Amino acid sequence: MNMTQREADATNAPEGRAPEGRFGSLALPVFAFLVLAAFLGVLIVWVPRIDLITIVAVTLILVAYDFFVKR
Repeated sequence: MNMTQREADATNAPEGRAPEGRFGSLALPVFAFLVLAAFLGVLIVWVPRIDLITIVAVTLILVAYDFFVKR
């Protein structure tokens, strides 16, 4: 039975340290997406223009696409 590199790394974690699983590899990108969305949300609140809202919406859609589909 062959193990992938990720499975091998998870089973060979150092003592006292939890192996990095799906949560570890997912936490940073989710945090970055939320920070970007919060920043763009503040921008939309302070400058409520339709063209800016469109650009922000397209940006968030592209980031979400890259995050969920390209994973």
